[in-house]
Amino acid sequence: MLRIVERLKIQPHHIPQQDVDDTKNLIFWGIKDVRDWAEVNNYDTDLKALYGRRGGCTLERYKREDLAWTVEKGFDQSILIWHLATEICFFQDYIKSDDIDTGFSEEGTQSPKDERSAIGLERRRCNYLSRYMLYLLVRHPNMLPIGMGNIKFRDIYKDVGHFIEEHAGKSVGDEVEASKTLRTVKTDIMLTVGGRDRSRRDRSNNVIFYACKLASALGEGEEKWKIIKDVWLEMLGHAASQCKGRLHAQQLRRGGELLTHVWLLMAHFGLTDHFQISRSHAIAEVILR
Repeated sequence: MLRIVERLKIQPHHIPQQDVDDTKNLIFWGIKDVRDWAEVNNYDTDLKALYGRRGGCTLERYKREDLAWTVEKGFDQSILIWHLATEICFFQDYIKSDDIDTGFSEEGTQSPKDERSAIGLERRRCNYLSRYMLYLLVRHPNMLPIGMGNIKFRDIYKDVGHFIEEHAGKSVGDEVEASKTLRTVKTDIMLTVGGRDRSRRDRSNNVIFYACKLASALGEGEEKWKIIKDVWLEMLGHAASQCKGRLHAQQLRRGGELLTHVWLLMAHFGLTDHFQISRSHAIAEVILR
Protein backbone atom coordinates (compact mmCIF):
# COMPACT_ATOMS: atom_id res chain seq x y z
CA MET A 1 0.00 0.00 0.00
CA LEU A 2 2.72 2.47 0.93
CA ARG A 3 5.44 0.56 -0.95
CA ILE A 4 6.38 -1.23 2.25
CA VAL A 5 8.36 -3.96 0.49
CA GLU A 6 10.63 -1.47 -1.28
CA ARG A 7 11.08 0.64 1.83
CA LEU A 8 12.01 -2.33 4.00
CA LYS A 9 14.86 -2.95 1.57
CA ILE A 10 16.24 0.56 2.15
CA GLN A 11 19.13 1.23 -0.21
CA PRO A 12 21.57 4.17 -0.16
CA HIS A 13 19.40 7.24 -0.60
CA HIS A 14 19.03 8.25 -4.23
CA ILE A 15 18.03 11.64 -5.64
CA PRO A 16 17.37 11.78 -9.40
CA GLN A 17 20.33 13.33 -11.22
CA GLN A 18 18.29 16.25 -12.56
CA ASP A 19 17.42 17.26 -8.97
CA VAL A 20 20.86 16.81 -7.35
CA ASP A 21 22.13 20.38 -7.90
CA ASP A 22 18.79 21.82 -6.81
CA THR A 23 18.94 19.83 -3.55
CA LYS A 24 22.53 20.90 -2.91
CA ASN A 25 21.59 24.54 -3.43
CA LEU A 26 18.57 24.14 -1.17
CA ILE A 27 20.80 22.92 1.68
CA PHE A 28 23.52 25.51 0.99
CA TRP A 29 21.17 28.49 1.09
CA GLY A 30 19.29 27.04 4.05
CA ILE A 31 22.50 26.97 6.12
CA LYS A 32 23.65 30.36 4.84
CA ASP A 33 20.30 31.92 5.77
CA VAL A 34 20.67 30.56 9.32
CA ARG A 35 24.19 32.04 9.52
CA ASP A 36 22.99 35.43 8.25
CA TRP A 37 20.07 35.40 10.68
CA ALA A 38 22.44 34.57 13.54
CA GLU A 39 24.64 37.57 12.72
CA VAL A 40 21.70 39.97 12.52
CA ASN A 41 20.22 38.72 15.81
CA ASN A 42 23.56 38.54 17.70
CA TYR A 43 23.53 34.76 18.10
CA ASP A 44 27.02 34.51 16.57
CA THR A 45 27.66 30.76 16.08
CA ASP A 46 25.74 29.37 19.07
CA LEU A 47 24.79 25.93 17.74
CA LYS A 48 22.50 25.18 20.67
CA ALA A 49 20.46 28.30 19.96
CA LEU A 50 20.44 27.82 16.17
CA TYR A 51 19.98 24.05 15.83
CA GLY A 52 19.46 22.70 19.34
CA ARG A 53 15.67 22.87 19.12
CA ARG A 54 15.58 20.43 16.18
CA GLY A 55 12.90 22.31 14.25
CA GLY A 56 11.57 24.51 17.05
CA CYS A 57 13.20 27.68 15.65
CA THR A 58 11.41 27.14 12.34
CA LEU A 59 8.04 26.63 14.02
CA GLU A 60 8.58 29.78 16.09
CA ARG A 61 9.50 31.77 12.97
CA TYR A 62 6.29 30.69 11.25
CA LYS A 63 4.30 31.31 14.47
CA ARG A 64 3.37 27.63 14.70
CA GLU A 65 4.27 27.04 18.34
CA ASP A 66 1.17 24.83 18.47
CA LEU A 67 3.28 22.21 16.68
CA ALA A 68 6.23 22.42 19.08
CA TRP A 69 5.26 19.06 20.63
CA THR A 70 6.37 17.33 17.40
CA VAL A 71 10.03 18.30 17.92
CA GLU A 72 10.16 17.98 21.71
CA LYS A 73 10.02 14.18 21.69
CA GLY A 74 12.98 11.84 21.15
CA PHE A 75 14.78 12.70 17.91
CA ASP A 76 13.99 9.32 16.37
CA GLN A 77 10.31 9.77 17.19
CA SER A 78 10.30 13.31 15.76
CA ILE A 79 11.89 12.06 12.53
CA LEU A 80 9.27 9.33 12.16
CA ILE A 81 6.37 11.66 12.95
CA TRP A 82 7.53 14.29 10.45
CA HIS A 83 8.38 11.64 7.85
CA LEU A 84 4.95 10.03 8.02
CA ALA A 85 3.24 13.44 8.01
CA THR A 86 5.32 14.47 4.98
CA GLU A 87 4.32 11.27 3.18
CA ILE A 88 0.64 11.85 3.98
CA CYS A 89 0.79 15.42 2.67
CA PHE A 90 2.91 14.35 -0.32
CA PHE A 91 0.32 11.92 -1.63
CA GLN A 92 -2.67 14.05 -0.69
CA ASP A 93 -1.28 16.96 -2.72
CA TYR A 94 -0.22 14.54 -5.43
CA ILE A 95 1.19 16.22 -8.52
CA LYS A 96 2.74 14.23 -11.34
CA SER A 97 6.38 15.05 -12.05
CA ASP A 98 5.46 15.84 -15.66
CA ASP A 99 3.11 18.56 -14.40
CA ILE A 100 5.90 20.43 -12.55
CA ASP A 101 7.19 23.02 -15.01
CA THR A 102 10.53 24.52 -13.93
CA GLY A 103 13.50 26.33 -15.38
CA PHE A 104 17.13 26.08 -14.25
CA SER A 105 19.60 28.73 -13.17
CA GLU A 106 23.33 28.43 -13.92
CA GLU A 107 23.82 27.08 -10.39
CA GLY A 108 21.31 24.31 -11.01
CA THR A 109 18.52 25.78 -8.87
CA GLN A 110 15.05 25.08 -10.20
CA SER A 111 12.53 27.90 -10.55
CA PRO A 112 8.79 27.13 -10.93
CA LYS A 113 6.95 28.72 -13.85
CA ASP A 114 3.48 28.75 -12.27
CA GLU A 115 1.75 28.40 -8.89
CA ARG A 116 1.02 24.69 -9.26
CA SER A 117 4.64 24.02 -10.17
CA ALA A 118 5.79 26.04 -7.14
CA ILE A 119 3.81 23.78 -4.80
CA GLY A 120 4.95 20.69 -6.69
CA LEU A 121 8.60 21.73 -6.47
CA GLU A 122 8.46 22.43 -2.71
CA ARG A 123 6.62 19.16 -2.19
CA ARG A 124 9.30 17.24 -4.09
CA ARG A 125 12.13 18.94 -2.18
CA CYS A 126 10.48 18.09 1.14
CA ASN A 127 10.11 14.49 0.02
CA TYR A 128 13.85 14.20 -0.70
CA LEU A 129 14.81 15.69 2.68
CA SER A 130 12.28 13.54 4.56
CA ARG A 131 13.39 10.30 2.95
CA TYR A 132 17.05 11.13 3.45
CA MET A 133 16.52 11.64 7.19
CA LEU A 134 14.61 8.35 7.30
CA TYR A 135 17.49 6.67 5.45
CA LEU A 136 19.90 7.92 8.12
CA LEU A 137 17.61 6.65 10.88
CA VAL A 138 17.44 3.18 9.31
CA ARG A 139 20.92 2.74 7.85
CA HIS A 140 23.13 5.03 9.99
CA PRO A 141 21.39 5.53 13.35
CA ASN A 142 24.81 5.85 15.02
CA MET A 143 25.23 9.17 13.19
CA LEU A 144 22.07 10.58 14.78
CA PRO A 145 21.65 11.83 18.39
CA ILE A 146 18.86 9.38 19.21
CA GLY A 147 20.25 7.37 22.13
CA MET A 148 18.99 3.79 22.00
CA GLY A 149 16.15 4.64 19.61
CA ASN A 150 13.41 2.24 20.78
CA ILE A 151 10.97 2.97 17.93
CA LYS A 152 11.75 1.04 14.76
CA PHE A 153 10.87 2.12 11.23
CA ARG A 154 9.99 -1.43 10.19
CA ASP A 155 7.52 -1.69 13.07
CA ILE A 156 5.82 1.55 12.03
CA TYR A 157 5.25 0.61 8.42
CA LYS A 158 4.22 -2.92 9.33
CA ASP A 159 1.42 -1.44 11.44
CA VAL A 160 0.19 1.26 9.01
CA GLY A 161 -2.09 -1.14 7.12
CA HIS A 162 -3.50 -2.62 10.34
CA PHE A 163 -4.00 0.90 11.69
CA ILE A 164 -6.09 2.01 8.71
CA GLU A 165 -8.23 -1.12 8.71
CA GLU A 166 -8.87 -0.99 12.46
CA HIS A 167 -9.58 2.71 12.86
CA ALA A 168 -10.85 3.78 9.44
CA GLY A 169 -12.94 0.65 8.92
CA LYS A 170 -11.57 -0.22 5.48
CA SER A 171 -8.48 -1.14 3.49
CA VAL A 172 -7.20 1.09 0.69
CA GLY A 173 -5.70 0.45 -2.70
CA ASP A 174 -2.97 3.04 -3.25
CA GLU A 175 -0.83 5.74 -1.61
CA VAL A 176 -3.17 8.62 -2.45
CA GLU A 177 -6.22 6.95 -0.89
CA ALA A 178 -4.15 5.84 2.12
CA SER A 179 -2.95 9.39 2.70
CA LYS A 180 -6.44 10.86 2.49
CA THR A 181 -7.68 8.25 4.95
CA LEU A 182 -4.86 8.92 7.43
CA ARG A 183 -5.40 12.69 7.15
CA THR A 184 -8.96 12.34 8.46
CA VAL A 185 -8.16 10.08 11.43
CA LYS A 186 -9.60 11.37 14.73
CA THR A 187 -6.36 11.34 16.71
CA ASP A 188 -7.57 13.19 19.82
CA ILE A 189 -9.80 10.26 20.74
CA MET A 190 -7.36 7.52 19.78
CA LEU A 191 -4.43 8.97 21.70
CA THR A 192 -6.32 8.42 24.95
CA VAL A 193 -6.64 4.68 24.32
CA GLY A 194 -4.00 2.29 25.59
CA GLY A 195 -1.72 5.05 26.83
CA ARG A 196 -0.14 2.87 29.52
CA ASP A 197 0.53 -0.09 27.25
CA ARG A 198 4.21 0.00 26.26
CA SER A 199 4.01 -2.78 23.69
CA ARG A 200 5.63 -2.37 20.29
CA ARG A 201 2.25 -2.08 18.61
CA ASP A 202 1.16 0.77 20.86
CA ARG A 203 4.42 2.65 20.35
CA SER A 204 3.93 2.31 16.60
CA ASN A 205 0.32 3.44 16.82
CA ASN A 206 1.27 6.51 18.86
CA VAL A 207 3.72 7.61 16.15
CA ILE A 208 1.06 7.08 13.49
CA PHE A 209 -1.52 8.98 15.57
CA TYR A 210 0.86 11.91 16.03
CA ALA A 211 1.75 11.94 12.33
CA CYS A 212 -1.94 12.05 11.37
CA LYS A 213 -2.49 14.88 13.84
CA LEU A 214 0.47 16.82 12.45
CA ALA A 215 -0.56 16.33 8.81
CA SER A 216 -4.03 17.63 9.63
CA ALA A 217 -2.73 20.59 11.66
CA LEU A 218 -0.36 21.73 8.90
CA GLY A 219 -3.38 22.70 6.85
CA GLU A 220 -3.32 23.52 3.15
CA GLY A 221 -1.43 25.76 0.77
CA GLU A 222 2.13 26.68 -0.10
CA GLU A 223 3.14 27.73 3.44
CA LYS A 224 2.63 24.15 4.65
CA TRP A 225 5.45 22.99 2.37
CA LYS A 226 7.72 25.86 3.39
CA ILE A 227 7.28 24.87 7.03
CA ILE A 228 7.97 21.20 6.29
CA LYS A 229 11.06 22.07 4.22
CA ASP A 230 12.55 24.38 6.84
CA VAL A 231 11.87 21.95 9.70
CA TRP A 232 13.72 19.23 7.78
CA LEU A 233 16.63 21.58 7.07
CA GLU A 234 16.84 22.44 10.77
CA MET A 235 16.73 18.76 11.73
CA LEU A 236 19.44 18.03 9.15
CA GLY A 237 21.64 20.75 10.64
CA HIS A 238 21.03 19.45 14.14
CA ALA A 239 21.96 15.90 13.12
CA ALA A 240 25.12 17.06 11.33
CA SER A 241 26.28 19.18 14.26
CA GLN A 242 25.63 16.48 16.87
CA CYS A 243 27.33 13.61 15.02
CA LYS A 244 30.80 12.85 16.42
CA GLY A 245 33.79 13.92 14.34
CA ARG A 246 35.22 10.38 14.19
CA LEU A 247 31.98 9.10 12.62
CA HIS A 248 32.13 11.82 9.97
CA ALA A 249 35.77 10.86 9.32
CA GLN A 250 34.79 7.21 8.89
CA GLN A 251 32.18 8.19 6.30
CA LEU A 252 34.74 10.30 4.39
CA ARG A 253 36.97 7.23 4.09
CA ARG A 254 34.04 5.42 2.45
CA GLY A 255 33.40 8.20 -0.06
CA GLY A 256 31.36 10.50 2.15
CA GLU A 257 27.79 10.70 3.43
CA LEU A 258 25.68 13.76 2.61
CA LEU A 259 25.36 14.46 6.34
CA THR A 260 29.16 14.75 6.57
CA HIS A 261 29.26 17.23 3.71
CA VAL A 262 26.56 19.25 5.49
CA TRP A 263 28.75 19.18 8.63
CA LEU A 264 31.75 20.49 6.67
CA LEU A 265 29.63 23.19 5.03
CA MET A 266 28.39 24.31 8.45
CA ALA A 267 32.02 24.44 9.64
CA HIS A 268 32.83 26.59 6.61
CA PHE A 269 30.20 29.07 7.84
CA GLY A 270 31.58 28.87 11.38
CA LEU A 271 28.63 26.83 12.66
CA THR A 272 30.51 24.10 14.53
CA ASP A 273 31.71 22.94 17.93
CA HIS A 274 34.22 20.50 16.43
CA PHE A 275 36.73 23.04 15.18
CA GLN A 276 38.47 26.08 16.64
CA ILE A 277 39.13 28.63 13.92
CA SER A 278 41.38 31.66 14.40
CA ARG A 279 39.78 35.00 13.53
CA SER A 280 43.03 36.29 12.03
CA HIS A 281 42.78 37.31 8.36
CA ALA A 282 46.36 36.18 7.78
CA ILE A 283 45.98 32.57 8.86
CA ALA A 284 43.19 30.25 9.97
CA GLU A 285 44.44 27.70 12.46
CA VAL A 286 42.10 24.71 12.51
CA ILE A 287 42.29 22.26 15.40
CA LEU A 288 40.22 19.09 15.19
CA ARG A 289 38.96 18.08 18.63
